[in-house]
Amino acid sequence: DAPLEVLVGPFEDVDLGSRQFDLAVSGTAFHWVPIDVGLARAAGALRRGGSLALWWTVFGDPDRPDPFHEAIQPLLAAKAPELTFEVAQSGAPTGAHPHALDVEARTAEIDRCGEFGPVEFDVIPWTGRHTAEEIRRMFSTFSNWIAVESPRREELLDGLRAIAENEFDGLVERPYLTAIYTAKRL
Repeated sequence: DAPLEVLVGPFEDVDLGSRQFDLAVSGTAFHWVPIDVGLARAAGALRRGGSLALWWTVFGDPDRPDPFHEAIQPLLAAKAPELTFEVAQSGAPTGAHPHALDVEARTAEIDRCGEFGPVEFDVIPWTGRHTAEEIRRMFSTFSNWIAVESPRREELLDGLRAIAENEFDGLVERPYLTAIYTAKRL
């Protein structure tokens, strides 16, 4: 029943006042914040012993098949070859930013800040289940898809929905990985 206050603005600029928090989280977004500024800002907002939790979802898992990924490759090859990719051994799509699974780099960034204790890392494999319309809406949020000019992007998104409806009976299951980094504020 505690009141919730929502502050809107860039993380590095929003006025938090002198408040101290128990938890600072970012889900598939902290790569958009200048890392040194963002980590210092998170540390400054956390009380001592508070927790930092940064996670990213990776779409694909090299250890599990992804039939939907395979099914959309002909559509992409024909209409948007710049959007085709394969999942590399690291678990990250080739051609995509392997940010989430670069444990050494993410841990070094948090350590370099000097405000956090040991970084813990975990990868959580899971399966996403999406209706045809949910697949369309999800892909419409991906930055590389947003970059495609509108008429062609809409055609591609409609094509994804049609593949999900016609080849997957309207329900697509996809393998995902979530990479999570946590550390306590010193």
